[in-house]
Amino acid sequence: RRQLAAVRGGAAPPKGSKAEAIADAVAELEGALEAADGVSDELFDDVFAKRYRDADPAIRAAVVERLGGWIAARPGRYVATRYLKYAAWVLDFEGAAGRAAAARALGEAFARTKDDAARKAALRDFAVRFAARL
Repeated sequence: RRQLAAVRGGAAPPKGSKAEAIADAVAELEGALEAADGVSDELFDDVFAKRYRDADPAIRAAVVERLGGWIAARPGRYVATRYLKYAAWVLDFEGAAGRAAAARALGEAFARTKDDAARKAALRDFAVRFAARL
């Protein structure tokens, strides 16, 4: 997007120009990202939301650890109560590995918010709601 803004200069790009090629690439990538987000939502709802409370502590630890990876990769999407609440709930479960994975995932969320005021506010609300578990 920054490259497109620099090349475009605010005007509509002429046909066949570099700006038009960049605009097309941006549109294609945004569409692919939207599709990937849809798949990740399905995966989260169908797998993660059920496996975070699995009877096997190793499975709980694995899914919460993966959540930490998602937070590191896309903090703008995954630093939200919709996702973080599962890590907070795992803090109450038996099994040190699951609790440690949850603490790492939440630590990743807090580390990824230092320069973003909106995420800080969302994380502050999350921390207030789950303060007893944190």
